[in-house]
Amino acid sequence: MIAVDPRSAAVCESVALTKPERRYGSEVIVDLLKHFEIPYTTLNLGASYRGLHDSLVNYGGNVMPELMLCQHEEIAVGMAHGFAKASVWPMAAIVRDVVGLLHSCVAIYYACVDRAPGPRMSLDSYIRAAPKAELHLHLEGSIRPHTVLALVERNDVAFPYTTVEQLREWFRFRDFGHFIEVYGAVSPCLRTREDYELIAYELAEELARQNVRYAEVGFSPAFHTRMGVADATYLSGLARARARARRELGVEFSWIFDLGRAWTGGEVETQRWATFTTDLAIEARSEGVVALGLGGPEAGHPPEPFAGLFERGRAAGLHSAPHAGEHAGPSSIWGALNALGAERIAHGVRSVEDTRLVEELATRHIALDVAPRSNVCLGVYRSLAEHPLTDLHAAGVQITINTDDPPLFGTSLNDEVALLADPFGLEVTAIDEILLNGVRHSFLSTQAKQRLELSYRAELEALKRSHLIGQVF
Repeated sequence: MIAVDPRSAAVCESVALTKPERRYGSEVIVDLLKHFEIPYTTLNLGASYRGLHDSLVNYGGNVMPELMLCQHEEIAVGMAHGFAKASVWPMAAIVRDVVGLLHSCVAIYYACVDRAPGPRMSLDSYIRAAPKAELHLHLEGSIRPHTVLALVERNDVAFPYTTVEQLREWFRFRDFGHFIEVYGAVSPCLRTREDYELIAYELAEELARQNVRYAEVGFSPAFHTRMGVADATYLSGLARARARARRELGVEFSWIFDLGRAWTGGEVETQRWATFTTDLAIEARSEGVVALGLGGPEAGHPPEPFAGLFERGRAAGLHSAPHAGEHAGPSSIWGALNALGAERIAHGVRSVEDTRLVEELATRHIALDVAPRSNVCLGVYRSLAEHPLTDLHAAGVQITINTDDPPLFGTSLNDEVALLADPFGLEVTAIDEILLNGVRHSFLSTQAKQRLELSYRAELEALKRSHLIGQVF
């Protein structure tokens, strides 16, 4: 039996559900072609399903039949399952009538787009199609505006905004104080296991749309426990979403539990909640928690007071990935390395102010999980033109590319990766290496990292042949 590709199934279910009243295969397939940015307008499409089927088969099906019949069977059958789940057609009809057409679509995408007189593939389309991993992304900062309103209604929460438009405007970043205000207002909307499952699964859907296969997602347990939510509630919701994301979308999650640098109540309260988070992270390793993070206001709150907790975490098998070098300078990064045993640094961009520190990071292969638009929005740099990503990369520092809190900064991982080409001016080979750094510097097992990197490399090479035609690398 041919396996079902879960990502293809999810895409096709989503496409089909946008207009569930449709009954003609051609209608859904045209929407699918649009979704994958296949230049279908250059084909001689018939008005009927049969006309569309014949056009596609004649155009692409005979060019590389091995692509249709072998390499992409899992994708085609996954697409069919997605359509069936959306109840567009009975499964039997899908398998009989549509799978061949879907094979033809895939064949065109990989084999024939360079012959089409219409729009050509580009570096931008290559970046968007490329497989990715994200290592610096906060769950609480990834909630969609419309989901916030759904949670407000579901949980009868008093909230100052009633429309998605109002909420989108409020989400638009203004300053660091506003950033904290949004975090503080959104988190109380989360009350039940289903709430946490919803936001985590929706994040997985968004990542799947951007071809992200693996993500290490930050979460702040103390924030929610302080709001009166039992840890069993959010842990079970996150676990259910993680399992569904793997099963239905082909997206794998791990969690980084963030300690807060400063809580109301001073040092005693801060240490109490940091200890709580460390204990919970150790207990929840079997639920996918792989590391401790350290977040919150960096200036005036150095990493050294948390050394003992990070040591406990490392002894229990957790990794170390604190924030440092964002709103405080090189001393914060040195502290993260020396006191917390940091294996990666979230941000770390101000390391550029200390030549010896840059050499240390490069020599020890300590990756910086950089989020350029976040750095500009939060005032670390006035513009992308001032951002030191290219200087750090040229100095041999390992870089990964990330979003931090995408809705708040109006970005996506595809958009952040695109910055590597423009304005940062990196070549395709350098962009590929940065994408692969997301796998190499993840906290997956060595064996899992090797498998995933091999898979990414093969896929990147295939994508070059279809998106970057005629270019030499």
